[in-house]
Amino acid sequence: MKRIDLLEQPFYRDVAQVMIALQYSVSDYNKIWVDSEYAREKHKYWLEEVGKSINPQTIKAIQEFKKNNEEALKDNPLMEGLLNLYLNVPKEENEEVYKKLYEDFQQLQRKYPFQDNMANYFDLGCRLIESSMGRVCDVTVIYPITLYTAYVENGGRDDDHRYGYLFPVQRLTENEIRKMYKEVPEAFKKINISLLDDVLREDDEEKE
Repeated sequence: MKRIDLLEQPFYRDVAQVMIALQYSVSDYNKIWVDSEYAREKHKYWLEEVGKSINPQTIKAIQEFKKNNEEALKDNPLMEGLLNLYLNVPKEENEEVYKKLYEDFQQLQRKYPFQDNMANYFDLGCRLIESSMGRVCDVTVIYPITLYTAYVENGGRDDDHRYGYLFPVQRLTENEIRKMYKEVPEAFKKINISLLDDVLREDDEEKE
C-alpha cells in the first residue's frame, strides 16, 4: 500500500492551525473555565480563528491531494476524516457546526485506535523517540496536535498543548514495537535498532 506522510504536505500547517483553534474553542476542556473572563475572551478569540484559518488555496490543494490519492485514503479513514474536516469548516463563524466537526473527528480516533492502526497514525504525524540506558531502550510515541484525543486516551494530559506536537507519553510494549517495526520500519529511522535486537529477534524466533 502506498504510504503518505501528511507532515510532508504543504497544507499540513494550515490543517494543524484549524485543529488548534477548534481545540481551544469547542473542546469539552474549555467548559472547565466558563467562569473565567479571560477564558471567555480566549474562547471568543479562538472561535474567530477557526474561520480565519481556512485558506482557499489550501482547500484547492487538499481537494487535489484527495483526487490524486483516492485509493490510499480508502485505507486511512483517519487521514481522510481530518482532511474532510478542514474542507467542511465554514468561513462564517458557527460554533455549533465547529463543535460537530470537532467531535466527529474525535469519535473517529476512538473508532480507529493506535494499537490497531499504527501505520495510519504514523502517516498522520505520530513519531517515535527513544530513551536508553545501557542496553535498555524505551520507545515512546509523540503525537501531533491533530490527534489530540488519541494522545489523551494513551496517557497524555487533557490540559496539555504544544503547537504541532504533544509530549511523548505512550511507551510501546515489546509486542507493539515488533508490530510497528514490521508494518512501518521507516518509523524507526531515528531509533538505535541495536538496542532493540533482543525484542526484534524474539519475533524472528517465533517464525521459526
